[in-house]
Amino acid sequence: VAALNRPLLAITVATAAAAVLLTGVVIAYADRTIARTELAAARSAAQMALHDALTGLPNRCHLFTALSERLARKDAAYAVVAADLDRFKPVNDLYGHAAGDQLLTAVAKLFSESAGAEGFVARIGGDEFVLILPFTGANDLIGRLSALVTRFATPIEIAEHHASIGVSLGIAIAPADGEDPDTLLRRADVALYRAKSEGRGGFAFFEEGMDARVQERAELERDLRLAVAADEIMPYVQPLVRLENGAVTGYEILARWTHRTLGAIREAGAGAAVALNPATPADAVAHVLDLVEMVLVMTVNPGFGGQDYIATMEPKVAEVRRMILDGGHDVYLE
Repeated sequence: VAALNRPLLAITVATAAAAVLLTGVVIAYADRTIARTELAAARSAAQMALHDALTGLPNRCHLFTALSERLARKDAAYAVVAADLDRFKPVNDLYGHAAGDQLLTAVAKLFSESAGAEGFVARIGGDEFVLILPFTGANDLIGRLSALVTRFATPIEIAEHHASIGVSLGIAIAPADGEDPDTLLRRADVALYRAKSEGRGGFAFFEEGMDARVQERAELERDLRLAVAADEIMPYVQPLVRLENGAVTGYEILARWTHRTLGAIREAGAGAAVALNPATPADAVAHVLDLVEMVLVMTVNPGFGGQDYIATMEPKVAEVRRMILDGGHDVYLE
C-alpha cells in the first residue's frame, strides 16, 4: 500500500507546488497591474493638474513653472505675450457654449502653431492665453506678432459657422521687463490693456510708466463707479445752434462729474468708460437707466414738433431699458 501511495503522494506534492507557484504568478501579475493602474492614474492626475481640460494646453501653474525655469537658465531674450480674444462673448451668445468651446480649441491650435516647437502656450482663463516666444531680433518678433494678428483677422470656421473674432496682444520682454514670472505677466497685461484701449486687433509693448498710468486709470474707474452709485453724475443741457441764423435745432445732454480731488472731469482723455455689469448695485444701474432715458427724451428737435417727438421716443426708451436689463448688454458712461 505504501508503495502504491508514493506516486499519488508525489503527484499531490507536485500539484500543490504548482498551485503555489501559479498563485505567486497571479499575485505578481496582479501587483504589476495595480502598479500600472496607479501609475497611469498618477500621470493622469499630474496631467490634469498642469493642463487645461478643454484645450489640453498648459495652465497657469504650468506657465509659472516654465517661466521660472527659463529665467533660472538665463535663456536668451524672449517675449511673454498676453493674448486676449476680441469679440469672443458674442460667439457664445449667438451660437452657444459648445461653439465657444470649439472656437477655443481652434484658437489653442493656432497659438501653438505660431509658438512653434521652441515656444510655449498656456490658457490661463476664459479667452485669455499667454505665449512665450523666443526671437532672434526685433524684426523677427514684430513679424511674428503681426502675422498672428493678421491670422486672427480671418474668420475661423467652427461647425457650420464662421466666427469673426480678433486678438489683442501685450508684450513684455524677458529679462529686460522683469526677472520673475509675476512681474513679466503683470507687465504683459499692462501692455495688453494699452493694445485694447487703442482699438483692439493689435499689439503693444510694455514701456516704463505704463504701470503708473494703469493704476491711475483703475483708481479713476473705481471712483466713477462710486460716483454713479452716489448719484454724483449731473446732467447738463446744451443747445445745438445753427450758426447761420442762431436757431436752436436741438439739445444734447452732457454727463458732468466733479471729482473730490481732481475737480471737474470734462475731457474724454481724463474720463473713463465704465461698464455696469450684473454685479453692479441695482440702484446704480437704475440711475444710469434714468440718465439714458433723460438723454433720449430730452434730445428734442423742435423741427419734429416738441412733445410729439418725445412721444415717439418713449417706445425707444423702453426698448433701451429692455435690452440693458434683459439682454445682458453693458452700460457705458463716457
